[in-house]
Amino acid sequence: MPDRNWIASWIKKVTFSNGGSVYNIRVKVSELEKIANEEGWATVTLTERKTPSESGSTHALYEDTYKKDENTSSQQTNEDPYAGQETPW
Repeated sequence: MPDRNWIASWIKKVTFSNGGSVYNIRVKVSELEKIANEEGWATVTLTERKTPSESGSTHALYEDTYKKDENTSSQQTNEDPYAGQETPW
């Protein structure tokens, strides 16, 4: 099982009294540039932290390294390849 490539970021979910919500996100651009493909796209996965960080970040980003296997069906599975791994916080 591969290790996650965590992206330097600060993400906080804000929920409003009417039930709506937004995510305030700050991401280190240089981190995204490192993982961008030929077309300039960086694919990441958003995950909720077990507990908020000291600075209030409620979520984290890591590089999505999923590669479609040509020998399997065209649908991506919902299985987490990182299940059971500890987050760095």
